[in-house]
Amino acid sequence: MMEWIRSYIMSRFASLREKVHAYSGDVMPKPRKRLDKEVEKSGNWLPVWAGGSKFEVTHGFTMDKFIVDLSNHTCTCYFWDLVGIPCRHAVAAIHYKLENPEQYVHPYYKKDAYRTCYAPIITPINGQQLWPTSDSAPLLPPIYKTPPGRPKKLRRREADEYVSHSKLSKKQIAMKCSSCNAYGHNVRSCKKGQKSKEIRNASATTSTSAARRSGRAASASAGRAASASAGRAASASAARRSRRDEEDIREGGRRLPEHIIGSQASCN
Repeated sequence: MMEWIRSYIMSRFASLREKVHAYSGDVMPKPRKRLDKEVEKSGNWLPVWAGGSKFEVTHGFTMDKFIVDLSNHTCTCYFWDLVGIPCRHAVAAIHYKLENPEQYVHPYYKKDAYRTCYAPIITPINGQQLWPTSDSAPLLPPIYKTPPGRPKKLRRREADEYVSHSKLSKKQIAMKCSSCNAYGHNVRSCKKGQKSKEIRNASATTSTSAARRSGRAASASAGRAASASAGRAASASAARRSRRDEEDIREGGRRLPEHIIGSQASCN
């Protein structure tokens, strides 16, 4: 970037130097344009000579008055004092003395000042491939160390920097509780909210205990029902077995019951 700035200034100075040499006037074009505007507006002002280089200039319609001192290059409108170009009141007084307003323009706006400004020549330089080799150690970037703490993401603003008003500040805003709708505290420090929270916790604990007790009672009744059904099933199978044995005896087949046969086999 610095190389681009150097090249731009070098070419700009050269072009402006040629324009200054080719310009034939005494006052440069832009100051001359503003002076011509003041000369055009000076026709409505009537100068009255007070003596020496002082004039009282009066407007032909509004009757506004200003004091002009040509020797000190001053006017009570302060345009001449600030800009350095004669104002319309001063131009009216200069025309009264049959002089050229360009003679009262500040020297900074004249051709000689511009020629002096752009006279220095910026010397061109060779490319980097023709630079002399240095024996010094190459410059390295500084060692970066991660600072402790959380990194700051927001830029630090200056004291006189403009503050955006698109977001409302939290300063001077009363805090409102979302539980009791009162101002001055939030829901965490709300006393009513803490009491209601304790009541809710107690009710939740009670409901949980009741649910646990009902669950235990239901499981116990289910166990009793299961054991009763198992007992009834065993009794029914025993009754069926005894009826089958009785039927075998009545048929006369001399068939012994299965449990008796099993006991005899175990004895043998």
